[in-house]
Amino acid sequence: MCYRKPPSRQRGVVLIVVLIVVALVAMIATQISSRLLLSERRSTNLQHSDQAWQYVLGAESLAASHLKEALKEDKDKVHLGQAWAKGKFVFPIEGGQLSGEIIDMSTCFNVNSLLFKKRDQQGNPKDPQGGKGGAAPNAMPAGAQLLSKIFEQTLDDVEVTPEALSSTLIDWIDEDNEPFGNDGAEDYQYTALQLPYRVGNGPLGAISELRTIKGFDADVYRAVRPFLCALPDVEYGRINMNTLPPERAVILAAMVDNLSVESARQVLESRPKDGFESEAEFWTAPGMPTDAKANSLGEDRISFTTAYFLVKAEAVVGRGRARVESLLKAEENQSFKVVSRSFAEE
Repeated sequence: MCYRKPPSRQRGVVLIVVLIVVALVAMIATQISSRLLLSERRSTNLQHSDQAWQYVLGAESLAASHLKEALKEDKDKVHLGQAWAKGKFVFPIEGGQLSGEIIDMSTCFNVNSLLFKKRDQQGNPKDPQGGKGGAAPNAMPAGAQLLSKIFEQTLDDVEVTPEALSSTLIDWIDEDNEPFGNDGAEDYQYTALQLPYRVGNGPLGAISELRTIKGFDADVYRAVRPFLCALPDVEYGRINMNTLPPERAVILAAMVDNLSVESARQVLESRPKDGFESEAEFWTAPGMPTDAKANSLGEDRISFTTAYFLVKAEAVVGRGRARVESLLKAEENQSFKVVSRSFAEE
């Protein structure tokens, strides 16, 4: 019996089929390997991100502990000589590092306190000038007057007036739909825009919300932002003289009669490392005018302690990263509670 060899063309087809099968198997194996590797990396990243998140939450407790110790030592004042005020901290952690800082939130004007009405000992509201009795319907609140004075010192070469900015901010926060004075702006002005929206009719959730209010364009916002903040407590407007930086001397100057910005800066630059020991030491500090006293706009705002602190923390673990800004409030028992958390930088 004799065997006939297959034609060379058939042998070529078989070889091609074998090569294709081998190539497909190699592709499938490569895809499986890539997916396994991707899944492993994703799992590791999720684990690192979760660890980083736990670390930034731990930073809240660490900050609260530092602050609690500071208040134990100095019950009646908060100052820059305390441990919490040493600047940014960096701690090595497994697989990365934890960094952050604690910021005194009584060194800026709380725009949400704009409409807060001062009251006398009998509980009757005072007018914007500090007298008794109700204010005139169109009288600008004391907080708005103070804010206007701050705007006067921080804004140059802008078309909008300080009073107009305060008026539009009043209308954004108050609950009515009546424009405040000639410069106010309520719903009808915002809903007429090309991209319409409505006023907040309540406290600002974040200071960046100013950018949506009439008059606060990019240049104005950039100029006033360092002096302002938005705390959830509408009755909290205190400014801590022991921590107010000299760069914000305009705030102090706006609250004291006959005090220039330059003299206010001198007061803050000459401040003792551990803060003013008493109100008398503050009022007689270098730079203060003779018989200095707070004006009617600042008499209830000048303080030497703080109730709110902002904790900024960031943790990096491997490829995982987490950051948080937590607002802490001091309680009467010297403990601290988290009032709010933000996960995006303004």
